[in-house]
Amino acid sequence: MSPSHIEVGAIKDALSACKCSATTVAALQKLLDEPATGKTPATARKTTARTTAKTPAKTPARTSRTPARQTGLSPQEKLTLATEVVNISLKALSDAPKTARRRSLDKTYKDKCTGPAAVVECARLAFSYLGSQRDRDVGMQLENGMLVLAGKCVAHGLDVLALKELRSLRRRLCQHLGEDLKAEATADIMAFPDIPTDSPVLPLAASLQLTFLKAIALQRRASVVESCLEHLQPDTPSSPIALLLRQANSPSAKAKAARQLESLSQTLFSLCPSVAPADDTPTTFSPAAAFKLQYLAFQARLRWWKLAGHEANIEKEFWNPLSKCLSAFSRRAKGPADDKYRLVNETVRALEAEVRDSTPPAILKILSSLAHAAGSPDAIRWTEMLQTAQIQSGVSEAQLAASTIRIATLALGGDNGAAELRTALDCLSGKARGDSADLDALVVEVAGLRRAAVKVYARERAAGGALCKLSQDTVFACVHFLTRYIGSGDARRSDRLLIVSKIAKGAIDSVLLCCRQAEWEVLDAGLQDCHFLAKELVQWADGPDGAEIEDDIRHTAAKVSNLYWLSHQRATKPDLALLALRKSVAVLKEEPAAERQAAHLCAKLERLAEISQTPKTLGLVTDALRQVVDEHIQSGTLRAAADQAAALPLDAGRMLKSVRSLALLLWKRDEPHFDDSTLPDDHRGLLLEWQFEYALPELIKARPEQVPARAESLFVALMDVYAADRFPVRRLRTVVTALRLPEGSVQLGKCLLELDARWTKPAKDKGLVRFWDHLSASARALRALRNPVDITAAQKALETWQGIVDSSVSLDSLQQHVDPIEPWVAQLNLLADFFAMQGAAHSELRTLNLLVKVLELQEHSALPGVITRLGLQYSRAGFTTKAGVLLARAQALLTEPSEARLRWCLAYAEYLLDIGCLDKAGAALEAAEQTAVEADIVGSKTRSTRTRTIQLVSEACYVYSRHALETGAADDAFRLARACVKLNQRAWANIEGHQRRASPGSGSESEAVVSMTHDALQGAAFWAFVPALFRGLAHLAAMFAHNGLFQEAIYYAEQAKRVADAGGIALRAANMVDALRIRGGEGQKAWGERIDGREEDEIERDTCDAVGKYLNAALVARDLRDWERVNNELDAALRIIDAAPGLERVDLADQVAALTIDKPNGRTTRKAPTKATKVTKVTKAIKVAPRKPEECSRLLALRARILRGKANALLELGQIDAAHDLLQHVAPPFDRETAVQQQIAQSRHLARKALKELASDFTYSTLLESTISVPALATDTRRGRAAKFAATLRAARECVGSTTALSTTTLRDACRSASSASILLSAAGPVHPLAIAPLLDLPRIHASQRELAVVRIEEEKRSSADLLKWPSAGEVPTADAPFQEQYIDIIPPVWTAVSLSLNEARDELVATRYRAGQSPFVLRLPMVRHNSRDPDEELFDFCAGKAELTEIIELSNFSTRNARDMSAKGARGEWWAAREALDTRLAELLTSIENFWLGGFRGIFGARPNAHALGRFQKTFQDILHRNLPRKGKAARPVFDPRILELFVALGTEDDEPLMDLLYFVVDIMQFSGDRFAYDEVDFDAIAIATIDAIRDYHDAAPPPEAHHTILILDKDLHAFPWESLPSLRGLSISRLPSLAALRERIIAAAPPTPRRGASILNPSGDLLQTQKTLQPYLRGLGREWAHQTAPPSESELAHLAADNDLLLYFGHGSGAQFARPRAIRKLGRCATTWLMGCSSAAVTEHGEFEPSGMVLAYLAAGAPAVVGTLWDVTDRDCDRAAIRLGEVWGLWDGTETGKSLVEAVVQSRDACYLRHLNGAAFVVYGVPVYLG
Repeated sequence: MSPSHIEVGAIKDALSACKCSATTVAALQKLLDEPATGKTPATARKTTARTTAKTPAKTPARTSRTPARQTGLSPQEKLTLATEVVNISLKALSDAPKTARRRSLDKTYKDKCTGPAAVVECARLAFSYLGSQRDRDVGMQLENGMLVLAGKCVAHGLDVLALKELRSLRRRLCQHLGEDLKAEATADIMAFPDIPTDSPVLPLAASLQLTFLKAIALQRRASVVESCLEHLQPDTPSSPIALLLRQANSPSAKAKAARQLESLSQTLFSLCPSVAPADDTPTTFSPAAAFKLQYLAFQARLRWWKLAGHEANIEKEFWNPLSKCLSAFSRRAKGPADDKYRLVNETVRALEAEVRDSTPPAILKILSSLAHAAGSPDAIRWTEMLQTAQIQSGVSEAQLAASTIRIATLALGGDNGAAELRTALDCLSGKARGDSADLDALVVEVAGLRRAAVKVYARERAAGGALCKLSQDTVFACVHFLTRYIGSGDARRSDRLLIVSKIAKGAIDSVLLCCRQAEWEVLDAGLQDCHFLAKELVQWADGPDGAEIEDDIRHTAAKVSNLYWLSHQRATKPDLALLALRKSVAVLKEEPAAERQAAHLCAKLERLAEISQTPKTLGLVTDALRQVVDEHIQSGTLRAAADQAAALPLDAGRMLKSVRSLALLLWKRDEPHFDDSTLPDDHRGLLLEWQFEYALPELIKARPEQVPARAESLFVALMDVYAADRFPVRRLRTVVTALRLPEGSVQLGKCLLELDARWTKPAKDKGLVRFWDHLSASARALRALRNPVDITAAQKALETWQGIVDSSVSLDSLQQHVDPIEPWVAQLNLLADFFAMQGAAHSELRTLNLLVKVLELQEHSALPGVITRLGLQYSRAGFTTKAGVLLARAQALLTEPSEARLRWCLAYAEYLLDIGCLDKAGAALEAAEQTAVEADIVGSKTRSTRTRTIQLVSEACYVYSRHALETGAADDAFRLARACVKLNQRAWANIEGHQRRASPGSGSESEAVVSMTHDALQGAAFWAFVPALFRGLAHLAAMFAHNGLFQEAIYYAEQAKRVADAGGIALRAANMVDALRIRGGEGQKAWGERIDGREEDEIERDTCDAVGKYLNAALVARDLRDWERVNNELDAALRIIDAAPGLERVDLADQVAALTIDKPNGRTTRKAPTKATKVTKVTKAIKVAPRKPEECSRLLALRARILRGKANALLELGQIDAAHDLLQHVAPPFDRETAVQQQIAQSRHLARKALKELASDFTYSTLLESTISVPALATDTRRGRAAKFAATLRAARECVGSTTALSTTTLRDACRSASSASILLSAAGPVHPLAIAPLLDLPRIHASQRELAVVRIEEEKRSSADLLKWPSAGEVPTADAPFQEQYIDIIPPVWTAVSLSLNEARDELVATRYRAGQSPFVLRLPMVRHNSRDPDEELFDFCAGKAELTEIIELSNFSTRNARDMSAKGARGEWWAAREALDTRLAELLTSIENFWLGGFRGIFGARPNAHALGRFQKTFQDILHRNLPRKGKAARPVFDPRILELFVALGTEDDEPLMDLLYFVVDIMQFSGDRFAYDEVDFDAIAIATIDAIRDYHDAAPPPEAHHTILILDKDLHAFPWESLPSLRGLSISRLPSLAALRERIIAAAPPTPRRGASILNPSGDLLQTQKTLQPYLRGLGREWAHQTAPPSESELAHLAADNDLLLYFGHGSGAQFARPRAIRKLGRCATTWLMGCSSAAVTEHGEFEPSGMVLAYLAAGAPAVVGTLWDVTDRDCDRAAIRLGEVWGLWDGTETGKSLVEAVVQSRDACYLRHLNGAAFVVYGVPVYLG
């Protein structure tokens, strides 16, 4: 065997064992002897050269083809060898183990050609030889083998060899196709010319492309893969997909093509980078190219599915991989967002069309993200589709939440953004369960939402609004979600932290940005979340699994702490401020020292120590502060401060804030004070004194029992350190500090005795001796303010300070004696408040004067305010001249709008009101309003200024109310007075609440303290407030009194007294309450025995207070008509006033001429003037009126009141001239009310003078006892006699000027005075009745209107914000329509209104009849006129009648209310006998009232007469008089007014006594009109007989009168009388009302007949069982629409029943006032017709000068058309009978229409009572006739 054959065997063996080497390759190459022209692949040549160079056998690098003889093998043997090498190599490569991964060619093949690589080289040499020897026409076996070899190379990771082989194969295939295409680039290997379908090259080309793709997949060369894209496009003819699809057209090749398409898809996927997020590191592979390859892979996959008929799981095998690819592309692609979106959108649309399946949620989510990034409107559509798809597919909560959040992110900025954002917030706060991937995706969406929300917040922050708030909440919610996402320590926590670390900085910064305007709850939660995130991230980053995080995250704690600190500073609630500060400190506790220092932890701890009140947090803070203080001591700061304190005030040195904070904490924790006994005494004393001084505010606010014992220990320690012989001044200073504590806090003991000592050797206090006098005075003053207060001691301290100030010429000289000035100024302010609260006005003025001097030396900014206060107090004290000068001085110091200027405007306005300049006061109030707007006084305030603002607005309301009252705007005056009181109550609650919150152990600052404790008013915090509070309450009481409402007035007066009892103005308040009660008819109750015990009262400090007691005594004596005592009491008061200083007369105009205010001229804009520019405002001066008031106007006004009272008493005593002399000395009044009272006094004097003149007039001497009618004659042509009394009466009438805007009392007095003079004057000359009637009814009209106005104003709902609005000047009401038009002509034709009034002396009854179309008819009926004709007749005046009625009612009520034992023998009979006797007695009383008071004038209540018959009667009557009167001369016959004749025909013919009353009246008319006849010769009997015949003829001729109704308008003193039951009126339809205004309201309302819909309350107390049994059947038959109740109603229930029904029936005790207060009924806007079938249900309580009150009047005020009730108590059975009869007659029970009014039914129901008078007469109707429909 030749060597060649041996070598061949060795080669085969090496190939079979796959143990070839480069030597084997070289040997084979030598054997085959490749031709010289043949080329071995370059790589093989190079490899051979390199490897053989290292071998011992020096194989040449290049071999050329040599003859066969050189190899030793024949050509056939070579061909056989090459064939065997190919087969053996392919088999060896198949059997050899394949690499698990691409092996590194650089380390294997390039260094040493061994193993599979050498086998491949051998195979390639063999293929190369075979290819050079074979003909082309031979089949494709060689090419198939080469393809197999390339595949084997790929399998073994020999990608370079594979590509070489594939390049050779491609060249051969192209040559086979007749083309010679060279592969210039690697990617060109895939390029082929057009291949016929039947060509054998087609499957080889497709397989070559697949193998090529697998080869380049091993290389991972991005450039090669990207360059292949153009050859992979399906529309390229030579692309793999195109070739395989063409191949699949052959049925036999279809299955193979499908498999190759599947392989192609997988290969294309393998060409792309991994889609896992962990592999998102930057590479050279283009994300777009990778995505395109993936798209091609999916296309190949879809086509092989189609070819193979594969039933794929679309979601798992297509959509899921696609979503991962899309996700990777969206993450990695860096190009323009719109390009990314366009590419993905087109790709998905194309694939979706091929799959023919709906896009799954994952794809939609990616499309949404890309569309959003591209700014495409498709984003929302994709997201909505995503959400719909998720819902349908039932995905996890996390995925649904992610889509919802994405929608919200996309919708932000749109119209529906807010709604979507709210939905997203719900998702963030709810549960979001899902797998890790879902939660990770949700985090991404949350981060996007946060970024979008931050942008919206930044845009909307300035404007605010709902969207801004929503975006803010979203930011906080997103960060909170991240904290939930991190979760606890599970397996993926590190991965989650990694994800969060990438977005944490932005999230934290977003929260910190939004926190600056967030509410506390939101801010706190957000900051806690930020702190938690940062803390977790820092711990994770510093751990073994952590990664690098941004430095800003590590500084989050400082930022969070600072934001908490900012919240603390901005907080308005103490508890919130404390909480914020605690959290600011807490977040820094675990931070490094540098971080804590950067966040100023020490300063925050000190602040926490100042305000902390919770023991849980005080321990740590205390320890920290101790460290701070120790540091200050060691650094020498305390030593320097002690050196300064030896000669300077305590606060002159540097006061360590840390000492203050530590002291407060120690005191609150009840721990011993901080002390260091090793320190020198002066150092130690300063440290202790600082602690004492710092703890002082807390101890002052605490109650005495709350001051801990440690105060004593600290005080004792200071006394020990500050020995009296070494530190006397500092010792005294400590005592002063201790005196500021609540009483009992420390035992001062002998220390107080040292106050009078003067130390001659102060030792170490030499530099402080100059402060001794000031400190001593301060100690005395503080001691004087303790219980019991010592005003004298306080005044002595004031004198000491006055001496110090008088000796000081400058601030420096003052500071040499005062230690220090600012606390002293505060003490002076406190002293002024104390004197004000004590009512010591003069001492208050002295204190304020001293304070002004001190502030002048300081040039203090508070000087104008104090001068203003001083001027105001002078004005209130009555010293208006000094007030004017001071206010002018204060104005010069106030140039800019400010609170001080606003207070000046108010003070100036009040001063102008005090001197009566109303117009100027109005201008001042306008200036105040302008200043309030410019200075924004009532805008939003902090807690520290809120109470002061409330008090300021309250003071403004008080002044505005006074001005409104003086100008006639009574409604606004009352409204503002109520606002003043409400604001004062708010301020009261705020002050007391602040004290309680500040007190130790009072709880959280957030407690709503709304209590107002009168005991608290004695505290120093209330001293400045008590006078204003008292003033407001007293003013509101005066306003209620002004409106005639006694009960409300006395209520607020007593409230004012309770306030005054806390200070020294209790006497003033008591006088006010007593005066109201006396005027309200409760004189004895109010005064009692005080008239004789006044000398035992407390010491008076105010002249007016002392005088008030005597004035009240005079009022009591006046009510008793003891005029001598009235005069004596007023003389005593006058002596006190005359002895008071300050009554000298001063010209005010000269001293205040410079006093001007700025005229408001619209809103101006304030600009701060520069120093170089002087701003001058053009002003219009408002000068004080050029009048000359007395120096003390207050005393002068009081003196004028006393003189008027004395004048009135003298008039009653008949001393007319003396009264006149007194009135001449009365000072001119400054207000409207006083001016009218002065007019009334003068009118009374003139009226009494006229009566005296009247007695001497022969003709009119009987005028006082005569009845007067207005009109009397049909035509009165009298010009009025020139009688002296007439001129005097005319002057008396004209004394009373305008009666507008007066109080009800003053208006009634004025109208009474004017009407009395007018009525008397009508006897001497013509006076139109409209000049009298309005005067009679105007007081009642006015009172009714004022009551309704008060009710309306009380019902106004004003919020707290509205109350704080600056008040405005009131509008003066316009004049009303004419009286006739407004009140008379609107009365229905069949109605008559009769007004009954009493004169002031209560001896005359004035009846005024009103009918539509007629002027009023006025009758003055002297009640004792019968006594002038028959002196022996018993006197029966008003007092006698009222006393008799009162006694009957009291006895009747006693018999009904006090049960007696009826089982005793005869008891029932005795009871009935007593009742019947009372019944008879009442009947006799009514008869007497009719006979004596009305007499013949009872016909005024009658119906309209027949005009024709009345004319005939008039002619007959005139003839009777002509025949029977002995006339003198030929005077014309007087023609009587027809209404005079109506009185005759209304009498009837049964009784001649009333007729005689009318005849005397007629004769008097004739005599007063000038007719002359002998009065004694008149035959009245003959005239009476003839007149009776004429009356009989009238009734025979006149038809029956029509149905007629009379309405009684009763004076306030006449409601108790049962006028309807007078004998002549008993059967008539008569109701009553309190005023013509009430009648007008019901006529205007003119409701249709009452439908049968209502409610009933039967026996609510449960003890009227018989009544319930009797009436219940009737009530049950009323119908379904009725509501029935037997249970006791609540106040609101009763009010609703009255307001919501047309008829309310009450059957029970009383009027129902035990269930509902009158004010609750009175405020109803609508009220039903009401039956009050109970005892005294219609009783009206009289209140002296004020208006009466009662439940029936409350129902009328609420608008009830009519109210049925009883004037006194009635027995239940008669009440039940009356009720049943009332319902029957009215038609209520059976539902029949009877045509009877409610009034007519009541008339008939009276007869159903067994006792027709005692019980029947009690039933009355207040209102108008009401009919059932």
